[in-house]
Amino acid sequence: MSEADQAPRLNRLHAVASGINAAIVRIPGEVDLFREACRIAVERGGLMMAWVGRDDPALGKLTPVAHWGRDEGYIDSIHISTESRYREGQGPGGTAWRTGAPSICNDIENDHQFFAYREQALAQGYRSCAAFPLKVEGKVTAVFLVYAAQPLYFDPGEMDILTSLAENLSFGLEARERDVQRRQMESALRASEARLRAVIETEPECVKDVSLDGKLIDINRAGLLMIQATTPDEVVGRTVTDIIHPDDREAFHALHDRVAVGGTGELQFRAQGLQGRTLWMDTHAVPLRGEDGAIASVLYVTRDVTQQHGSIERLRHQKALLTMASRLGRIGAWEVELASMENTWSDELFKIYELPAGPSPSLEAALSFIALEDRAPFIRAFDACAREGTGFDFELNVFTVNGRRLSARTMGEAVRDNRGTIRCVQGAFQDITDRVVAEEEIRGLAEQLATTLESITDALVTVDANWRFTYVNREAERVLRRSRAQLLGTDMWEQFPQGRGTAFEDAYLRALKQGETVELQSFYPPLDTWLEIRAYPSREGGLTIYFRDIGERLAAQAEIQRLNVELEQRVRQRTGQLEMANEELRAFSYSIAHDLRAPLAAISGFSHALQHEMGGSLGDRARHCLERMQEGVLRTSGMIDALLSLAQLSRAELRWERVNLSAMAETAIQTCRLQDPARRVESSVEPGLTAHGDPRLLQLVFDNLIGNAWKFSARTDRAVVSFASIAGPEGEVVYEVRDNGIGFEPAYAQNLFGAFQRLHAHGDFPGWGIGLANVRRIVARHSGRIWAHSRPDQGASFYFTLGDEPA
Repeated sequence: MSEADQAPRLNRLHAVASGINAAIVRIPGEVDLFREACRIAVERGGLMMAWVGRDDPALGKLTPVAHWGRDEGYIDSIHISTESRYREGQGPGGTAWRTGAPSICNDIENDHQFFAYREQALAQGYRSCAAFPLKVEGKVTAVFLVYAAQPLYFDPGEMDILTSLAENLSFGLEARERDVQRRQMESALRASEARLRAVIETEPECVKDVSLDGKLIDINRAGLLMIQATTPDEVVGRTVTDIIHPDDREAFHALHDRVAVGGTGELQFRAQGLQGRTLWMDTHAVPLRGEDGAIASVLYVTRDVTQQHGSIERLRHQKALLTMASRLGRIGAWEVELASMENTWSDELFKIYELPAGPSPSLEAALSFIALEDRAPFIRAFDACAREGTGFDFELNVFTVNGRRLSARTMGEAVRDNRGTIRCVQGAFQDITDRVVAEEEIRGLAEQLATTLESITDALVTVDANWRFTYVNREAERVLRRSRAQLLGTDMWEQFPQGRGTAFEDAYLRALKQGETVELQSFYPPLDTWLEIRAYPSREGGLTIYFRDIGERLAAQAEIQRLNVELEQRVRQRTGQLEMANEELRAFSYSIAHDLRAPLAAISGFSHALQHEMGGSLGDRARHCLERMQEGVLRTSGMIDALLSLAQLSRAELRWERVNLSAMAETAIQTCRLQDPARRVESSVEPGLTAHGDPRLLQLVFDNLIGNAWKFSARTDRAVVSFASIAGPEGEVVYEVRDNGIGFEPAYAQNLFGAFQRLHAHGDFPGWGIGLANVRRIVARHSGRIWAHSRPDQGASFYFTLGDEPA
């Protein structure tokens, strides 16, 4: 139960305690007191029935002496034994009588063992019961039993209040016993006209005579017992302050001095017994005069109020707790005196309305805080309470002094005077804004949950502890081939009796017994299909069951397995073909490396020999032809080297490790500076960029990309080459190599990465057109991709990504 829901119940029980305490004071008869206590518990505390039973030794049971509330013959039909050997004595009433401690049954409906009259109680609507012993001088003399309409009604906070209430009743009984004894004693003393000494000796309170200088002259037997003395000789003649607590002696001296000169007075102080016991004493002092009329001594009549003082402390503590509860629950109180229509607010109510503490507002001003739509209903309820005594309890909206709108709950009841006339209306006011907001959120979440459960592709049902369907979603209707109207409230095994004795029943029982989720795939005979289920046990003893029809999926899996076998066969065939192609590629590479280079070497050698033999006799035309021949040999040899490197990149094993890309970029830039020391190029490299990959191949990527940036920015006055990273559209890291060189047409960007693709003349910018093809192959083997952006004379940017694993 939330604190907001619990606070009103605690307030009612505090009202019950207050009412019973008042009854203890004003009702002299014991049975009348019991009846009034039962009435207050039912009418103010919201309980269904309350009764008080005393032990009947002849019958060995608790006999009712007073009751109130819904009974209809229940009390007369039960026999609560005071002996534990009978089942009728094992419930709350018998247990409280024997143990002298409170006892509860917080769920009568499910207590099949100890609550003997369970069926009779349930017929009356009782769901919870609590019993509290009433004691006189430590001995149980009666039992106070209360019944509630809700299970789990009595929580620790309420039990504490009701236990305190029972203790107060016990205290009232003891006080009556003592009062009866005292009245009998006083009557006997008056009747016998005994001497003063007899009166003093029989007085249950301490009576002592103290000299004007503070010495004890005489003390009665009750006083001796209080101060733990056995004979008067132990204390007579001693200074009376010897038995007063040091912290209270000054106040006692002041009282004694005042009475010694003719005054009277009273004082509450602590006395210390001769054996160390400390008592709280309430004393009344009057002067005693001699025959000459002069004050001769001071007479003290002192009462032991240790128990009352403890009760006051407990009440003070309860008040402090109530104050804290009011603050925590944001509960204020109000009262309107009908004769003067004077309105009074508690401090907490000022805080709720965001007002500073001060004089309470008028009734008219207080009503102005209520929202207009709720003002008239409140006024009608208040008027009905003031005229007829009809209590009210409802929710409304109010505004604070700062204009903040609050949701609130207010309740009121009439207070009557001794003649039964309604004197005032008093009530409570609680800020429930947080609760209302939370309820709205919960309602929204519940609607969201319902929408989610209806839209999920899994079928879902819930069953209670008796296997009755309590929820069926739309998919479950389809799979089970029954509407939720047919299923809700019915027994699952009656709907699907073929499921009994199957693996599904075993799984459900195992989930309930072990309190754990159980998963199962099995054939379900009632539906003639395979089902996959997950059963979750609930706190209430039922199950939440997710299930889906997996017949088609299993058939698909079988087909996939067949296709996988077929695919594996094809893969083995293709692998063999690929291995054969690789062998042919290696043979082709060998042919290029050896068979093609031999003719090229011959052409180159013969052209140089011819140039050497002919010497100066060669004409310009012949010399030009020889130079073109030698240049063609060099270009063809370079293209062969490029083809071989491209082929080797496809076959090379990757050495996967963490690499420093920033260091590789710096190395590539430094290599360019060493090869072309005359150029002045501004470079920038973002530090700390790392990735996973093959360090040798990734260095080739930077050598080609930065080498191209260096080469194609040669004609720029102030060349700039940079390497950095940016965030990609899907959160991945994108690396960028940028220059401010001659650039290229965007339409040709896709041609850059093909073998021997060139966008510029060989004479303008040397190269074989194989570098970017190698870069793309390396990036692809690193599970990445590469692309470029550029415009003529605006430089170029090459972007690439690298994966976490090799391709």
